Amino acid sequence: PLHDDELKAEMQGELKADRSTRAEEEFELEPSGEDQPEASRAPDEAMHGGTPPGMSDDDVELRSDLARHLGPGLYPTDRDGVLD
Repeated sequence: PLHDDELKAEMQGELKADRSTRAEEEFELEPSGEDQPEASRAPDEAMHGGTPPGMSDDDVELRSDLARHLGPGLYPTDRDGVLD
């Protein structure tokens, strides 16, 4: 919560001005590239993006939960490495 309050205080001016308040252009936030999929975490919208054909929404959620529990330190590996 303390970190959230600090970030809120830092962003207050930019949020009220509805424009960037950065002095250097190189520190400006950049929009997503045109080739990037639109991201949405709304619960009533369908998930899309890097999902292989044939995966249901439940399969995507299960894959995400599994990846969260395995952590990034395991990769790169193969099937046997994951099972071990």
